[in-house]
Amino acid sequence: MPPPRTRIHWILFVIFAAIVIVQAFVPPPVGMANNGDFSKIAGIFGLTAPTDDEFKFLIRTWHFDPASRFYAGFVSTEHVLAAVAVRVDRIVRRDGLFDIRMIGAVHAALYLLAFWLLLPLLPPRATIITGLLLVAIFAGSMYVEWMNTFYMDAATLVFLMLAAVFYLRAVAWGRNRDLIAFVACAILMAASKAQHALLAVPVAALILAEPKWRHRIFFTRRSAALVLAGAGVAWWFTPPDYRVGPTFNVIFTDLLPRSHSVDADLKELGLDSSYRSLIGTFNYEPQSPMRRPEFVQEFSSRTSHARIFQFLLRHPARGFLAVIHGLNSAARQRPEMGNYEHASGRDQFTQARAFAPWSNLKELFFNGNGSMYLAYIVVVCVLALIVTWPTRYRAGTICLAGMMWMAMLITTLGDALEPVRHAFLFSVLVDLLLASAAAALLGRYWDEASEKGISR
Repeated sequence: MPPPRTRIHWILFVIFAAIVIVQAFVPPPVGMANNGDFSKIAGIFGLTAPTDDEFKFLIRTWHFDPASRFYAGFVSTEHVLAAVAVRVDRIVRRDGLFDIRMIGAVHAALYLLAFWLLLPLLPPRATIITGLLLVAIFAGSMYVEWMNTFYMDAATLVFLMLAAVFYLRAVAWGRNRDLIAFVACAILMAASKAQHALLAVPVAALILAEPKWRHRIFFTRRSAALVLAGAGVAWWFTPPDYRVGPTFNVIFTDLLPRSHSVDADLKELGLDSSYRSLIGTFNYEPQSPMRRPEFVQEFSSRTSHARIFQFLLRHPARGFLAVIHGLNSAARQRPEMGNYEHASGRDQFTQARAFAPWSNLKELFFNGNGSMYLAYIVVVCVLALIVTWPTRYRAGTICLAGMMWMAMLITTLGDALEPVRHAFLFSVLVDLLLASAAAALLGRYWDEASEKGISR
């Protein structure tokens, strides 16, 4: 059974909640500018907004326009969260407008719930320092800016956090309701975005391999299958051209510009020298051939991401350089997009820095230095595995590490555009590994110190 919450738990929760709420909801609210992807979620509800401020400013006020309603071809659990926000908005106000803080409230409620449910699991003798470390990392602007958005990554974030916490609770206390909640949140996370679908594999493996659940063979098999099915839904309901675009970008924006034998590389990738003229271009350019269906069909029939990975396996040095190149950008931690609305009077692309201690520190040390960032990631991963190996959470740490490395490869080799935004989930997983290692170390240190004090 979980221990009762103490006054310290309440104080930590109030601090965490206050920092998140002030940033996300007190004017001027912190959010993230729309890069054009909001329509994948908002379009189905007929929500529209001017495009002038895209990338530059947070767009807080949206309009309901039934004539603009459309389905972009995506299925995500973010649609469910957005539907809740739209319903609440229509109850609260009837002026045909939608405040982005409504979806922010839905995201934030789930995010705060995860922190609240985690508190009884903190090391008893190191609750304060562990809790404050979690506040410094996870209440920072790097995380809060995703609350007031329609990005599918926001759903991935909140359901990942809930799944992680329910896993810890299920292993610690062996309660069925925590186990069921873990599986449910894992399914919702897997179904949040196609780019994160592969991360369902280590989660499904965790469900099957966790020692405490091995005797529940029918439950675990069905649960693992449902997690994989959730990922399959997100992947299946993705427009085919959306899957091809990242392949185009990796080849012509990342691999070939650094090639010393372009024709040979094109041949290995299934293409020919007629594609040389596309080097340095990307799929969203106005004149890109990716806007022509016949080109997309021909291109996708000749190459794919599977072909790219085969190419990189034959040229591991090229693959390593591509990873380092991606980490050079990913180490910046936060996308270069505005966090404030135009009406706030701030300059375009202004980012919130009032509470960003952890992301600022990482950016200071690692931005532009992918090799150092990779070394840091390796150290965090190894440390987390070492300190949690003797504990009952060993399988969870292995799963988390597997997800992190998969996310890193997807980020650095999956698409050459907007690497910082695409690296968000990868950065979250690194932070979760660090938090796991820190909690285990602090708990062990205080326990040993207490035992020494008693022996004296």
